[in-house]
Amino acid sequence: LQSGSESDDEPLALWRNPVCICGCCCGLVSLFVVAYIGLSYYVAHVFVALHPKVHLISDESGKMYTPMNMSQNPLCQVRKHEMGGCASQQLLEAFSNYSAKYPFKLVRFLSRVGTSNQQIVNLSAWWLPAQQPNAPRVVIGHGYRRNYDAFYVQVAGYMLRSMGFSVLALSYRDHGASDDSAIPYNTWGYDYPYDLLGAWDYAAQDPQGELGGSMPSEKVGLMGFSMGGFVAASAFGIEPRVP
Repeated sequence: LQSGSESDDEPLALWRNPVCICGCCCGLVSLFVVAYIGLSYYVAHVFVALHPKVHLISDESGKMYTPMNMSQNPLCQVRKHEMGGCASQQLLEAFSNYSAKYPFKLVRFLSRVGTSNQQIVNLSAWWLPAQQPNAPRVVIGHGYRRNYDAFYVQVAGYMLRSMGFSVLALSYRDHGASDDSAIPYNTWGYDYPYDLLGAWDYAAQDPQGELGGSMPSEKVGLMGFSMGGFVAASAFGIEPRVP
């Protein structure tokens, strides 16, 4: 009986052993740390890695998507719900007809010099002028895994133009037709605010005479969607002249 009693107490004795308890705790902590690091790496990779469709600016034949044929862009067809379900075929037709009637063009300019040795990159954007030559201007930044051909960017540009605003729709570095940088990743608040401010400088100063002349800084605004909203907020904090 005594032997059986001692045998029954062996598991309890193990838990009373400090070495055993310490080993179990260390194992659990190690498992948690490994899981945390793995999950953090996965999340970081998802939000930092560039997706191939950030360069989707033409069809399979090489024909470039423009505001006039944007309804043919597969991202446009897939992402109609990004406008809250209001992207009807009628809206697409009105958008295409407006773009066919009024001019637009692709322009290029440099990103602004940053404060932390950010690389200066040659950027591209759609210039979508309003009918009035002295109309205020809005620079639009796209969201994560998109470029200046993003459906919500183009439709917002069309709506702003129809209300009397000129629009400069930007592609950040490593996106769209903008040049690739030495850091082929989504850099969020490090590089992109200076890309957006480079577009803002271009829209305000018109150094190449492509936009019909310079514009007072108080008449040049910023707008962004998703990641572009974060970038616009960052740029707004950097540049006090942005209205």
